Amino acid sequence: MSAGKIVLLVFGIIFILVSFPILVGGGVMVAIDRSLKDDEGFYSIHGLDIEASSPIIITAPADIHMENLWFWRYSNPVSVKVVAASKSSKDVFIGVARESDLRTYINGASYDEITSFSLYPERIDQKHFPGNPSLPPPGSQNFWVASSAGSGDHELRWDITTGIFSLVLMNTDGSSPVDAEVSIGIKIPPVVSVIGWGLLSGGIILLIAGGIMLFFAVRRT
Repeated sequence: MSAGKIVLLVFGIIFILVSFPILVGGGVMVAIDRSLKDDEGFYSIHGLDIEASSPIIITAPADIHMENLWFWRYSNPVSVKVVAASKSSKDVFIGVARESDLRTYINGASYDEITSFSLYPERIDQKHFPGNPSLPPPGSQNFWVASSAGSGDHELRWDITTGIFSLVLMNTDGSSPVDAEVSIGIKIPPVVSVIGWGLLSGGIILLIAGGIMLFFAVRRT
């Protein structure tokens, strides 16, 4: 075998071996994009049971810097959708608040903070802070960045902006306990889909190129 064919053989094998993980990665991203994205383009997690003996459940504060994201030029680049349904006879309240305003509101009251959650297995980690068992009705407050309240399935939508924010789940009367089923969705520019299809395309090109190299390396003159 000539030196040229040996080079073609080596590079053909390398191209084919490299193409496999790229194809798998692209396929996984495309599958995730199609399986988790709903008709409105939100990647959604459904049916989380959230409950606490406190009058309010909050998420750990998120320090968001939208200007640092490369896709910040899009109009409303990232949106959040939260749908909650009370599992008790009380109406549910969903809200988004700046961390400073929220801390002033819950000062002295009992609350639960969601520190993390997982889907497989489904688990929500909460930290309980003792205090007063009730709060003023959230609808009477004017600091909410976004909010929604009512009976049955109630939906909140929020276009994310720069700042330190927390999501809030309460009863509309500010009483405890809180018990609801929650679905959470996030909508971003089509990054996952674009990267997934890009990896698939790149993997296919590498696979074809490697196959062509092997063909010319092993074929007889």
